Amino acid sequence: MVDKQVKHIWGDVRFRTALRIALVFLLISYIYLYGSDWVVGLIVPIEWQFVVNVSKGFVYVTIVAIGLVYFINRALNETQAAEAQFRLLFEASGDGILVAKSDGEIESANQAIAVVTGWAREELVGPKNLGRLETIAPEAIAAVKAHPGHKPFRQRFMINKKSGELLPVFISVAEFSLPNGELRTCSIWHDLSETEKHEEKYREGERLRLVGHLSGGVAHDFNNLLTVISGNTEILLDLAEPETPQQRAANIIWMASQQAAQLIRHLLAFARRQSLEPAVFSVSQRLRELMPLLSKAVGSHVELDLRCEDNVWSAYADVAQFENAVLNLVLNAKDALTDNPKIIVEAINVIVGNRSEFEDALVPGDYVALSVTDYGTGMDSEVRTRAVEPFFSTKDAGHGIGLGLSTVFGFAKQSGGHLDIRSEQDVGTTVTIFLPRPVGGGSHSSNKPEAREIVGGQESILVVEDDPLVRVFLDNALSQLGYKVVSVGDGHEAMALLGSSTSIDLLLADVVLPWGMSGRELAQKLKQTHPDMGVLFISGFPDEQTTGADGQQSPALKKPFQVQDLAKRIRETLEEGRNRRATS
Repeated sequence: MVDKQVKHIWGDVRFRTALRIALVFLLISYIYLYGSDWVVGLIVPIEWQFVVNVSKGFVYVTIVAIGLVYFINRALNETQAAEAQFRLLFEASGDGILVAKSDGEIESANQAIAVVTGWAREELVGPKNLGRLETIAPEAIAAVKAHPGHKPFRQRFMINKKSGELLPVFISVAEFSLPNGELRTCSIWHDLSETEKHEEKYREGERLRLVGHLSGGVAHDFNNLLTVISGNTEILLDLAEPETPQQRAANIIWMASQQAAQLIRHLLAFARRQSLEPAVFSVSQRLRELMPLLSKAVGSHVELDLRCEDNVWSAYADVAQFENAVLNLVLNAKDALTDNPKIIVEAINVIVGNRSEFEDALVPGDYVALSVTDYGTGMDSEVRTRAVEPFFSTKDAGHGIGLGLSTVFGFAKQSGGHLDIRSEQDVGTTVTIFLPRPVGGGSHSSNKPEAREIVGGQESILVVEDDPLVRVFLDNALSQLGYKVVSVGDGHEAMALLGSSTSIDLLLADVVLPWGMSGRELAQKLKQTHPDMGVLFISGFPDEQTTGADGQQSPALKKPFQVQDLAKRIRETLEEGRNRRATS
């Protein structure tokens, strides 16, 4: 041990420097004391010269000893301070640090290495633990041995923790030489588990965003097709004689188109583009009103337990979509039940703060958390990750299309909330919807009135629609209603066709048009030459807000629409224009 400390001190640069200074001091002292011996011989009697020489030697030794002690002590203090500083940094590091000899024996390790590997420091350091590192990180050891020239390198490895768990670790390795020429290898182990967990969460969010974007695009295109199918079917139903095979066939097509429209609404819900009518409502009251329906849906053999106190806050969301979400979650829970036929529906108040586990998904504030719990089959991590994807289902063929959870997910996100899934295989699942608490009011949306009788007119209408099938359908439908119709495929074609002297009563245009001119931009340009022209927009995306004939923001007519809804909106827009001109 002493020999090791001596070697350590001798190898320190500061100690060697102090020793050199002491030797120089010794040389100067010698010259000063003994360089003047000839002077002493002249003035001191010979019998006293021995005493003088002894005194000079004593003084010389004393001075040298004091100098050596001072400089060596100073070097030792500096060495100890530097070593204490290094040890503090070594132990305070959040990353595991190992220093190994050339034979693989670990010479020193910090406390953090125990957190990373699961092995205590005493189980790693020393010759008795030689080879332990190859058990923990065999790939890293092989990479170090194979690395050319023993240059520093950094790489991600999977290591085996003491518990048997695999852990992703980023290891940085570098070699250095001691003053005595011995080689040491220093490695820094950085735990990547939390980093990769956040990266996976981000990638999952991006994947869902892209899937949602794709779903919304598909829904938009499919809405165009449904507009043509349902619209023409409606015309056929009006033309067909009652109780004829033609009418029955048209009815079947009509019902199929309505089912397809419902499917598209599910896709739009996942893409967060569904049309919502948010309102303030009592969650506890709605759940109690839903209980009879839910009980019938799950059957008498399933125990349905509602846990909802009266002090649960109100929520601000679409009431109909909320009820559909609850029904979806309860039916999913019913399908997952095994030996314990029990479903718990619970609503509680939740305050989300900046340090909440949901801080990445929710804005801090007050929420109502509605959870549905079952004690059924549960989900493994892979199924849980994909659970909200459209058309993903673990049910047998013919038992669901995989849009239940995706619809609930889209509804929660579009409402400013979040969907959380906690599940363990063969234990059960809890799905929780977070909905925001209302801050400043809100009210129930009024029910839409029944459609009036289809009424046409004789005004002139310019139809601008890029989808040729939809354009032909609109041309035919409006012509049958008595209107004079001109149809084109884009805004530039409309501008070229419609001169300043051409009379036009109404512009019926899709919001999204090709070739760089939207329906809104087209309306603004045409208004400059036709100020009395009415404007009505149609769109395959819900909640599209556009400028109406009165210059105010009004919703576009959503595809797929019925002919009677189209006729009603056209008449309303034309009448509003006439009333405005009459009062101006």
